Amino acid sequence: MPDELAAPWEKLFRLHLSIVVNPGISGEEFFSLVRLCRAKAREVSYAVREDKELLLNWPASDSAAIALLKRSGFRRTKFFATLDIDEVPLLRGEGRVRPIRGEDLDRAAGLWLEEIRFDASFGAVQEIDSTHHLLRRQIQEILSDERIDAWVYEDQCSFYGIAVVSWPESTSWVSPLVTHPGHAYFSCIYADPDYRSRGVGKLLAAHAHQRAREHGVQRIALHFSCLNPISPSFWRNMGYRDLWNAWTIDPTN
Repeated sequence: MPDELAAPWEKLFRLHLSIVVNPGISGEEFFSLVRLCRAKAREVSYAVREDKELLLNWPASDSAAIALLKRSGFRRTKFFATLDIDEVPLLRGEGRVRPIRGEDLDRAAGLWLEEIRFDASFGAVQEIDSTHHLLRRQIQEILSDERIDAWVYEDQCSFYGIAVVSWPESTSWVSPLVTHPGHAYFSCIYADPDYRSRGVGKLLAAHAHQRAREHGVQRIALHFSCLNPISPSFWRNMGYRDLWNAWTIDPTN
């Protein structure tokens, strides 16, 4: 079961599938193994009527597995990508990025909610009735949590973008997905649609990268939806490289 904040973009009942295979395994053997895992997952989740999924993280470099996973009924939904901070140049531009403040609470929660709704329009995530409330609460916690930073892009007495980064002290859950310890993690980045053409997203990301340098953090990670038409090209152009693909399926389907 995901925590309350994760509920807006995760299924309420999630099974994580881990598969370790012999490099010499044939395609048919892999296909049979995945079918067996699905059958076991079906036994575990049969009592859950809806809002459930089986999740498999598979190396992005293994292109041969794509057809087999699709054949097994899995759908690729997200990418997990990382960036070496030292490889990214510092960007500057008009407007300014500043730390989030208490008076920004409502506007910031509204922007974060817009990000979720944007992804939801492509079927990448879901919104629940308490999403806005949970986001407001999360931002309130960020204001007093030194392990997480948030910034907004301000222009003409208002702000039109938000970015949230968790520092390594709170990202131990990333460790199984990476080969080097100490990754920061992008929890959120979103720019108002009217400001996207002005490079707001790039400036927010660049500011986060610079703050990572100041924290002594060498690498930063994130998930982005492969269903979102903007995210893949944006993050790859920023220098992020895919490590894992997230594949999901309803185990009772």
